[in-house]
Amino acid sequence: NTQKNTEMQSEKTAEMTRQLMRALMNQTMLPLATAYSPPLISLTAPFFGIYFPYIADISPLLCGVHSVTDACLIIYTIKEYRNILLRWLARNRTKIT
Repeated sequence: NTQKNTEMQSEKTAEMTRQLMRALMNQTMLPLATAYSPPLISLTAPFFGIYFPYIADISPLLCGVHSVTDACLIIYTIKEYRNILLRWLARNRTKIT
């Protein structure tokens, strides 16, 4: 069924759909790495006799940078956003030099 829908879509629409699905999957996985895993490790590791001295220190930092990394991930994943950012950076670079 998915292949039938893809055949009916234009190539540009199909590519945008793939990028969107990739971005949504990344947005689903990112909180595991930044917001949930460090506190979970910090709380459960001592029960197993494992000691991570710095995990408790970096947990708040990782939770705090989640929103920034989420935005950067979307800009990186979706081609149009990435191209706009690169054009903007290139234009500002030529103004500086």
